[in-house]
Amino acid sequence: MTPAQVFRALETDTLLSYALPRQGPALLRVRAARHLAESYLHAASVQVRRIEQGGRRVDHAVARRQATAPRVGRHSDWSRAFVAMNADIHFYLICWAQIHDSLSAIRDATGFRPVKQALRPFRLIFERYQHMRDLLEHRVDYLTGRGKRTLRTPQDFGNFSRTHFTFGGDVIDIGRAGFRDLRTAVQRVESALKAHAWEVISRSQPDVADRLAFQVQRDRAIEKMRRQWTPE
Repeated sequence: MTPAQVFRALETDTLLSYALPRQGPALLRVRAARHLAESYLHAASVQVRRIEQGGRRVDHAVARRQATAPRVGRHSDWSRAFVAMNADIHFYLICWAQIHDSLSAIRDATGFRPVKQALRPFRLIFERYQHMRDLLEHRVDYLTGRGKRTLRTPQDFGNFSRTHFTFGGDVIDIGRAGFRDLRTAVQRVESALKAHAWEVISRSQPDVADRLAFQVQRDRAIEKMRRQWTPE
């Protein structure tokens, strides 16, 4: 088996338990940050689906409003759909911020250069989502003319399609393409974390690396035998 096959077969926590000092805070911090990133990535995937559903409800409410004579109920349908959509977008941005902070915590706690390099290409996109979150956190200030920043489009207080959201002239992707970027960032940091942890173990504790490699090979051989002897 190649080294890559070995460390990919091992749990990240197992690798980190040997690659990081067990007595210091780094191991606990990285474990907590990884769990947070995983939790908010799941939440972000839920939010994307909610945003898609909300977009369909808004479109349906708008179409009904345009196709019929003005009625109080029609406006109420559109208003409820719009309010729910705004709340879902706001929490989606919170997920982005929490994941960025978690990945940054992993980078800082480990000091692994490959983790830093894996996160670097996503810096600008995280900044764009963070900027939008900051705007929404102070939306009331902008509505009342007390916002700290100059909006590029002063009358844009929140507009969206099914895949994009704008505020003040700034635009972010709130659809599946944007979520894929978020998921890719998490996956690349995780891959870099595992690969470098294995490198650290192989270099500083070769006996441990050999034992882990043997365990992976043994487990694969046992699984292969089990499949061969299990009746169809």
